[in-house]
Amino acid sequence: MEATRFLFGRTMKMQRIFMSSLSEVFGLGRHSARLLCDRFGVSPQARLQNVPDVKLAEMERYMNRNLLVDKNLKRAISTKITDKIGHGSFGGQRLADGLPAHGQRTHSNARTVKKKRA
Repeated sequence: MEATRFLFGRTMKMQRIFMSSLSEVFGLGRHSARLLCDRFGVSPQARLQNVPDVKLAEMERYMNRNLLVDKNLKRAISTKITDKIGHGSFGGQRLADGLPAHGQRTHSNARTVKKKRA
């Protein structure tokens, strides 16, 4: 069985490259992960098992204070959507109807938004 660790709100494999593990966190892409690695002096190519616990705790503290990631980001997105729907704006009406809200084409595109809801 592979060694894992609970970090940044998810279970991560210790053998993975640190930057790719970071980019799995919802709201962090490759660019943000590289910026975090540079900021805390961790090599992006280092394995998660080789990163000191002190650096990981410092990075997690920084992310919780300064970045919207994971559950907080999902909550903020859903709050914005419900606010748009509640205000009755055009975008909110489109979201409530299950249609794209940012001017995308619906005749031959936007299948993911227009799918029937079960």
